[in-house]
Amino acid sequence: MAPIAQPNTVLTQEPSNGNASVGALGKTKAGKPLKIRAYPKFDSLEEERLYRKQHLAAAYRVFADRGFDEGVAGHISVRDPILTDHFWLNPLSQHFSQISVSDLILVDEEGTVVVGEEPINAAAFAIHSEIHKARPDVTAACHAHSVYGKAFSVFGRELDMMTQDSLRFYKSHAVYPQFGGVVLDREEGRRIAEHLGDGKAIILQNHGLLTVGSSVDSAAFWFLSLDKTCHAQLLADAAANGSGHQKTMIPDEEAKYSYEQVGTEAKGWLAFQPYYDEILAKSNGSTRADSDAIWDTAPPLTAESARGPPQPTTRSRRAGKRLITTCIARPTRQRYRRRRNTTPRGRIRRRVTCVAYVEYGRSEEQGQRRTPTRQAHTYPRAHQTREWGKECDRGNEKKQAREMAQPQQNNGQPRPSSPSNSPPSPERKRVKVYELKNNDWYDRGTGFCSGQLVQSPQSTPENPDARILVVSEDDSNRVLLETRISKDDGYQQQQDTLIVWTEANGVDMALSFQEADGCAGVWSFVNEVQQRLNALAGPDDGLSDDILDPVQAISLPEPELGHLDEVEQAIRAAGGTPNSREALIKTILTTAPSSGPEPGPTYILRLGPLVEAAEAAQSVDDLHRLCNIMKHLILLNDSSLIEHVVSDAAIQGVVGALEYDPDFPLHKANHRQYLADTSKFKQVVEIRNEEIVRKIHVTYRLLYLKDVVLARILDDPTFSVLNSLIFFYQVDVVNYLLGDAEFLRQLFGIFRPPPQAPPSASRPNPTHDKDDDDGQHSPKGTRHSLPTPDTTDLPLDSNSNATGSGRDKKKDAVLFMRDCCAIGKNIQAQNRASLFQNFIHHGLFAVITYALRHHEASVRVAGTDVLVALIDHDPGLVRQYCFQAIQARQRENSREGPLTDTLIELLLVEVDLGVKSQMADAIKILLDPSSANGMDMLARQANAEILAKRAGAHNAHAGGQNAPPQTEAFIAHFYDHSATR
Repeated sequence: MAPIAQPNTVLTQEPSNGNASVGALGKTKAGKPLKIRAYPKFDSLEEERLYRKQHLAAAYRVFADRGFDEGVAGHISVRDPILTDHFWLNPLSQHFSQISVSDLILVDEEGTVVVGEEPINAAAFAIHSEIHKARPDVTAACHAHSVYGKAFSVFGRELDMMTQDSLRFYKSHAVYPQFGGVVLDREEGRRIAEHLGDGKAIILQNHGLLTVGSSVDSAAFWFLSLDKTCHAQLLADAAANGSGHQKTMIPDEEAKYSYEQVGTEAKGWLAFQPYYDEILAKSNGSTRADSDAIWDTAPPLTAESARGPPQPTTRSRRAGKRLITTCIARPTRQRYRRRRNTTPRGRIRRRVTCVAYVEYGRSEEQGQRRTPTRQAHTYPRAHQTREWGKECDRGNEKKQAREMAQPQQNNGQPRPSSPSNSPPSPERKRVKVYELKNNDWYDRGTGFCSGQLVQSPQSTPENPDARILVVSEDDSNRVLLETRISKDDGYQQQQDTLIVWTEANGVDMALSFQEADGCAGVWSFVNEVQQRLNALAGPDDGLSDDILDPVQAISLPEPELGHLDEVEQAIRAAGGTPNSREALIKTILTTAPSSGPEPGPTYILRLGPLVEAAEAAQSVDDLHRLCNIMKHLILLNDSSLIEHVVSDAAIQGVVGALEYDPDFPLHKANHRQYLADTSKFKQVVEIRNEEIVRKIHVTYRLLYLKDVVLARILDDPTFSVLNSLIFFYQVDVVNYLLGDAEFLRQLFGIFRPPPQAPPSASRPNPTHDKDDDDGQHSPKGTRHSLPTPDTTDLPLDSNSNATGSGRDKKKDAVLFMRDCCAIGKNIQAQNRASLFQNFIHHGLFAVITYALRHHEASVRVAGTDVLVALIDHDPGLVRQYCFQAIQARQRENSREGPLTDTLIELLLVEVDLGVKSQMADAIKILLDPSSANGMDMLARQANAEILAKRAGAHNAHAGGQNAPPQTEAFIAHFYDHSATR
């Protein structure tokens, strides 16, 4: 790949031939050559920083203008010229078209926000940090999910050098073939950087495009050009496929020459300047520093001053380690819940619960709250507010005057001296007291804080109570705060000047100190008191939290139509704090008193009948309230509550209420009717275990809730809980079925062909025979005859027949196996190996062969899915099966061929592009022996027995690995016989 050149080359003389897309031509009358625009030279690094930031903001707006924005996806970064291991990015949730210089976020190599007040996209950090680390020559990187880029990326191939514009990427772009979902892992970013190499662009398969450059201008232009080139490639491919004409490619010699004319960094920078001028004209220069003058007044940013005051972090109270991931599911015990901080600039400006992405570098302001059902506690940093700063000087003067005259009293009582075995009380420190009220921080006043040891009825002379006392600075007799320090770990120090905790009654409190030393003194006092209390309490048996701090159920109004408004308000209010949410969940799941032996109904079960009552009364308002109540309960994000919601007794009432969404008052869904329809539940083979049948129904309801009922309102924590429940239920079902030998015998026995059914011959008619029960013909008919399924491993089944019902049963069995294999890809390696071992032992390869030549596309797609899952698990198994088929064909001189012959037949006649693509990938992996090198060792060991039995050799040294001669024989046979078809 061609290396990236530095853009500050002065372009004084440009080639004048036609291949140069940005060449300059002309002289003045005096014969002086004209110069074109070039990358500027700077007198200082601060000037270069401002230039890069201006052009970065402009690049974002250019991308927005071209439709490259998509929610919070997409990002452009530029390396800082002073702090070269830092780079600038966009805020997480700000639209590209609104980004200005002051909105940009400076992030260091560890993901800490150094400049800015917003979080960044974790995927952006994971990708860009590794690219900047691996490529010191790269100044900027661009990534977005453009339409044509995404469309072309699904093919997983490089561009064809067929136009002048595509030559900008001649031998300077690559393809990243591994799609692993949203990039949240820096290891994934490292792999992307490795595939990029020293090129300027990379196509992320099934994802999008990414370009880099030695300037933000060139990187942005490469992205614009790459997206247009993908568009042209798609059009050319479609036209060639439709017309049958061949595309003409540009020879390497001309391609290399043209690349030197249009593919250099200087040309990329120059090509972006018209876009920059255009966006400046559209935004009236709002990306310039004169309208966004944060850098005109701020002092120069150095490596020391860039980090500024310590940024708020989320810490584990026990481990004391910095956490950089958001909590996507509420913990079981609220003692471990995490907190976030913001700075009130005169007031609390924003609160956050951002769970769509794992966020790196949380700073002072985190973003908008996602949903009112999940409360976000943001704590004040009053030491940075203007009001707090102005009060410092006045407070110091008052403090000095008052300390001379103020008596040492506490509410009129003398303060006791500290016992010798007690921690010393810290000196009084100036502090602001905050209390969380209605999700906003209320300033209770400014005063002086100290730690006190006092006697109380619960204490002893040897062990007095330790308390934090805050006395008003204006009135020494007015106590702003007096709280008893408990032995649990409910206290947390945020940064250097903030202490936060939750009172026993569930109220969140915060102390913001004027000086870091004062905060450190009080924090040390709290830690020493807690250590002493824990020592006196003795060892923790792991159950003390539940015994000493039980969650008490709260009282809710009776579930009646006349009280629904009160019920809704009570549930909303109870969701404000973690403790109250726990109490609410306990109330909802508690059964009502019953006179009989059976327990009474839960609160949800008592709400269910109100849906029909409200429908009978035609009370739309009550139906809307019931819908809101059910939404709030589900979004409490409790797995026990969700499992109760999808139970047989509660599901109809819950989804019935959710049919009446107040956001769509003129629309009514039919969730109850859909879930009550049992015709969709098909048992290919009867499952006799009622518990497993129940889990199947529960899984179906969870999927319906996630994908249909709650699709619009679902937040990420609840989405995660639903996915976890679905996964565990599916694994339980699969594990049970694998342990039922009779079930597997009947399942695979479905595919035994009728005893008198002769093998089907090839037919000249290129259409399907719809009456062929086993689908013995290829999808469109072909001159090649397809082999019949290998049923030697299938047990007999006297119920198999050639009727339409038999065909449907085989189809359902294939779809069932596809679902089992899809679940198997997510379970542990040992269990996954056991799944495929059982299936192969009962004849999975014969089922795959049957499915691949079925006349219905859905069955063929299911068959390819099973085959791909098996190849992903261990391609050596498939090679071994094909090699054995080749040997059997040579020994018996039969027409039966290996599975690869069936795949080639399918490629020749298949019209479904998705199936074709999967088959091509399957053949590619089978012909690449190195594809098995990275296979899981557990899977190899589990497959050893299968390979030994199917090969007729039971020696232990086989180890489940393919012998090289077998692999070579299989590949040789493929190219000599199969490929010629």
